[in-house]
Amino acid sequence: MPRPKKVIWHGSHKFGDRAMDTYCDAWNSNSPDRYGLSSSITRSRLLEQTRYSCDNKLALLCIEVTSEIARRRRNSENSLNNGNDEISEEKYQEDLDHIIKN
Repeated sequence: MPRPKKVIWHGSHKFGDRAMDTYCDAWNSNSPDRYGLSSSITRSRLLEQTRYSCDNKLALLCIEVTSEIARRRRNSENSLNNGNDEISEEKYQEDLDHIIKN
């Protein structure tokens, strides 16, 4: 059995914006004729620009990019929580259930 490649799909240009032409059609393609951008996890270059055909099976790195406004809103909500970023297990489960349902 071949050893897995230590590579992640990221589909982003070097400045972090989505590479629309090289992210395997929103990760729905496994065509050897399409390409996605990836990087080695052993070289400490998160957005390395290595092309792999979409028929490779690699890990997919997903990072949520939010606007400055959304970050400020989240920080404001956290400050209303007395700076306590931790939530109860029950609240976490409620939030998770809500996300899954929607």
